[in-house]
Amino acid sequence: MSNALAVAAVTSTIRNILQQSIQSEGTVTTLPLDKSNVETPSDRLNLFLYQTTVNAAFRNADMPGQAKAGESAHPPLALNLHYLVTAYAGNSSDPKDHKLLGRAMSALHDHPILASSEIQASLQGEDLHNQVERVRITPQPMSLDELSKLWGAFQANYRVSAAYQAAVVLIESARATRTPLPVLSIGSENRGPSIEPSLLTPFPTITRISMPGQRTVVHLNDTLVIEGHHLDGTAHSAVLRHPRLSSPLVRPCSPMAGATDQRVQMHIPDEPDTFPAGIYSLHITVKRPGETERRTSNECPFALAPQILTSPPPMAIRNGDKITITLACEPTAMKDQRVTLLLGSREIVAKPGAQAMNDLVFELQDKPPGNIPSGQYVVRLRIDGVDSNLIDRSKEPPMFDPTQVLTIP
Repeated sequence: MSNALAVAAVTSTIRNILQQSIQSEGTVTTLPLDKSNVETPSDRLNLFLYQTTVNAAFRNADMPGQAKAGESAHPPLALNLHYLVTAYAGNSSDPKDHKLLGRAMSALHDHPILASSEIQASLQGEDLHNQVERVRITPQPMSLDELSKLWGAFQANYRVSAAYQAAVVLIESARATRTPLPVLSIGSENRGPSIEPSLLTPFPTITRISMPGQRTVVHLNDTLVIEGHHLDGTAHSAVLRHPRLSSPLVRPCSPMAGATDQRVQMHIPDEPDTFPAGIYSLHITVKRPGETERRTSNECPFALAPQILTSPPPMAIRNGDKITITLACEPTAMKDQRVTLLLGSREIVAKPGAQAMNDLVFELQDKPPGNIPSGQYVVRLRIDGVDSNLIDRSKEPPMFDPTQVLTIP
């Protein structure tokens, strides 16, 4: 583990290594380039941390040695440190700065890995020396363009330099690790996991919901056939969720007579005020044989379609350039549902109501007069994107439902 002093510990350790390499021939500073590039007669090396980057390999990994299997630990702050080593010499024709840089580079070449004892002696209060992953020093080649930009950013004259990277520095997160208690038993009677010689999941699974009459939608008072596997057991319940309802609807369901574990059926009651039209999601809960807790299946969607009632029959009245269409429907249209009537290829939005309603009114402007000619039109009622069933698929070939025809006078 490492605390927030890890960056300073690496800098201090490298500075000590450089100081030992030049001994008494000069000093080692850790100044920015604009402050270190002051003309002085002293011989010295400057170690400048010019950049820190995130280490991609350890960014999402747990802290080594901190978390065990099954525990949730927070990733450490994994850093790569980029340094620039610059040599300075006094006013002399002797290339003393070249000698200092050569010794510095030789010392770092001989220290590719920072020893724990060197890190521990560098800075009081750090704990980087306890880090499992060692800090490695590697040369970093820099082009002339990169060096020019770096020195130019500090408005300093270039001096002979060498770039290095120190990686990886792992700073431990301050957030606590979540450590669950050990598992005492697995499964009922501590028998361990159940193994089935099948590629199918052992959980109740819905693969399809079949509608009556080969329809793609269901109506009130219909019986759904729910197909899948591992649906056998007792106390079957179907849980239906609708985006307009604040709580789910729970209905009983049962295996079909003579069926295996692959089919159950559920009846949608004729309760127009309870089951609004729209898209539902359905899942099943069941007690499997030999188990005490209920298992839950996956969710599968289906559409409950509105129906245009024929009693009283839909009616259209023309009054000048306005056509008013009235019809009754079920289920009840909730006040916040979008209700439209598709008249041929036209969509007409229903007049808004203050509350849920069964009797719907649509107004259509016939401008210019005669734009909507008199005659019979196929109509569909659409509530929240679900259309009333228009096609009778029990016939061969399929045909439009003759009861969904409206006469415009």
